[in-house]
Amino acid sequence: MLFFKVFLFILCFSVSSVAQPYDAIINLGGDCQVAYQLYTQKLRQYALPFDTLIAPYESLRGMLQNNFEGLMARDNFAFVVTPKGGKYILDKKYVSRWIHCFALQEDFLKNYEEIATTYLRRIDRLLSLITTSEYPIFIRKIITQEQAIELRNILFTMRRGKPFLLLALDGTPEMQSDWQLEGIRNYYLRQPQPYTWKGDLEAWKEIFRALGMI
Repeated sequence: MLFFKVFLFILCFSVSSVAQPYDAIINLGGDCQVAYQLYTQKLRQYALPFDTLIAPYESLRGMLQNNFEGLMARDNFAFVVTPKGGKYILDKKYVSRWIHCFALQEDFLKNYEEIATTYLRRIDRLLSLITTSEYPIFIRKIITQEQAIELRNILFTMRRGKPFLLLALDGTPEMQSDWQLEGIRNYYLRQPQPYTWKGDLEAWKEIFRALGMI
């Protein structure tokens, strides 16, 4: 638990970097595992919005298509307690979950201004990277082939046709074959048994090596 809390602090407020073949590594989330593995492999170059969000694909799509409009509005957030006692902050507009950075308590908005400033800066950074980087790699965990094609097309429009690579990762049977789609590389991402949120370090290393990132 202590390690987890230390990691969350580092994840929210620090970054690491290492030389690699893409001029930008852009985390499009799914869950916190992506950011953790990028950090562990010294590939996390900057803090971005999806580092600490649990964002279903529909949330990601909506945010990108709307340039994140309304995401950080104060009235957009609600404190949720699940029937089993789980707690998270709900983004009501895009239906993503915030389980880091905000305090998971009724008065979670007491640090709203600081957190909003941080995330608006991350959003601006992400949109700038999407449009200005020369050849970035976008990483999305928890995605289907159909969603990956749609996401590729959204990014293609945002980048006005400039090249990029979309890395699609999941542990579903669909991922076990090479989709052979232009601009997309897909990999089956095995998970540790029993499952832990950090993921399988060696599985991630194999993928990063295959892409020449480490």
